[in-house]
Amino acid sequence: MVEELTSAPKRVQAAAYQLIQDRRLGEYILPEGWFIVALGNREDDNGVFVQMPSPLANRFEIHDIGYDLDIWKKNFAYKTGVNPFVISYLNFKPGALHNFVPDSTSMIFASPRTWHAVSDILNTNAFDFDDDILRYKIEGNVGEIECNSFLQFCKLKDELVSVDDILSGVDVEIPTEHDKIYLLIGSIISRLEDLRQINDIDDVDEELISKFENAINFLLKLKPEFTVLGLKDLVSLNKKLVKGLFIEELDNDDIIDFITENDYIFE
Repeated sequence: MVEELTSAPKRVQAAAYQLIQDRRLGEYILPEGWFIVALGNREDDNGVFVQMPSPLANRFEIHDIGYDLDIWKKNFAYKTGVNPFVISYLNFKPGALHNFVPDSTSMIFASPRTWHAVSDILNTNAFDFDDDILRYKIEGNVGEIECNSFLQFCKLKDELVSVDDILSGVDVEIPTEHDKIYLLIGSIISRLEDLRQINDIDDVDEELISKFENAINFLLKLKPEFTVLGLKDLVSLNKKLVKGLFIEELDNDDIIDFITENDYIFE
């Protein structure tokens, strides 16, 4: 892995010509089965940027890497225990995942990296969403506007119906406000995160299966777009296990019909 290639001086970049083309550098030979991957900022990222010489650029297969909330959740957030408040907020406001403005004079902006930092703050501290220190720390990562929006969103937790009731199968009133629904979905998925640690369907106890089924029944009562969101996030916890639970443990025609019509959820 060659980090920050486009931040290196041209002489350093030129030293990579032989390594990239001939898989060797002087007497060093790159072993078979190894691949060279280089990363670097783009010119409009406002980072340190040195244009690659054309001969070096021509030796690479070049891809412009973007960001995608669903992929970030599936491949990173749920696997690393990103705080459910962060995931719920980004479901509610996907554009906040990365709000960098190239010509802005501010050094603070939201990105997958800074949201991970916010998650670490929430995961490692006993927090009060009205606490000034917490607000300053979050603001220092994602900026004042995004921080205020995020904290206001999180404070809605006290207005939610009981997740315990939902997972116990109690018939609860469904919120009408979208922000509360996003927060509620995130809270439900968080309470089922034990699924992430289980490899075999036979290791899932009856209590967890019951919670799983009650969660599905609740999600099916929501508008289809929210149902799909909740199921996709549930699948992101453990695709193989969740798919197995749907097939082997759930005996509900409504669930089967919905999954049949929206099978892309398991992709």
